[in-house]
Amino acid sequence: TEGPDGNIYLKRYNISHQPGLKFGSFNTDDLANITMNDLDGSRNCTTQFEQTESNVFVGEWEACNYIVNEQHPKYTLIFTCTHHAASIPLNIKEATTRLPYEFKHRKRYPLLFQVPDNYVSPCAGFD
Repeated sequence: TEGPDGNIYLKRYNISHQPGLKFGSFNTDDLANITMNDLDGSRNCTTQFEQTESNVFVGEWEACNYIVNEQHPKYTLIFTCTHHAASIPLNIKEATTRLPYEFKHRKRYPLLFQVPDNYVSPCAGFD
């Protein structure tokens, strides 16, 4: 949701009631029947982004499964339609890659909410 300060605040959810779904091993069609009761979200773990210019978002993403000095460490992220950059906080075990991630437009995950019929993604045409 967009806050009064113009930042975008996200509530992140974990799929908690679908034991058959495992990272990287499921068909996106399996997500179509998930309800809000299948999701678990923490209010103590935040994510926020600010749009700094057209199609550029900068933000912080808390690493909720880690606590360092009584706080969740935060990733710093930059998203555009074609690129993604992240700084990984110290003191967390995160696998890294030496090769860049490549983004491709593919079949979307189903959304748990309806968007207007006339909605056009700001990244349409950035293939």
